Amino acid sequence: VEGLQLAWDTGFRRVRVELDSLCVVQLLGNLDESDHQQAAIIQRFKELLTHQWEVVVSHIFREGNKCADHLASRGHLLPLGYHFIPCSDPTLCIFHYVRLSGAL
Repeated sequence: VEGLQLAWDTGFRRVRVELDSLCVVQLLGNLDESDHQQAAIIQRFKELLTHQWEVVVSHIFREGNKCADHLASRGHLLPLGYHFIPCSDPTLCIFHYVRLSGAL
């Protein structure tokens, strides 16, 4: 949710959210999440989707998500909070990928 909010706040208007949890992708597609233990987070995510932008949420296999794997391996060593992680390898960094290719 924080990443999606950050994308909105920084002006991205075409965003692809790739999740390696099919369960979460399905939860986001459900109409009623009120009985789920993470209902507040799911509701906030859905509220962000109502902004005037294009957001595509899809499932991706963990093996195909090099960017997330790279960020997770570096990020778990950091304290809680927002961090900018510079990336020298554009194949691992989604921001480089978006900026260089213009792809969604």
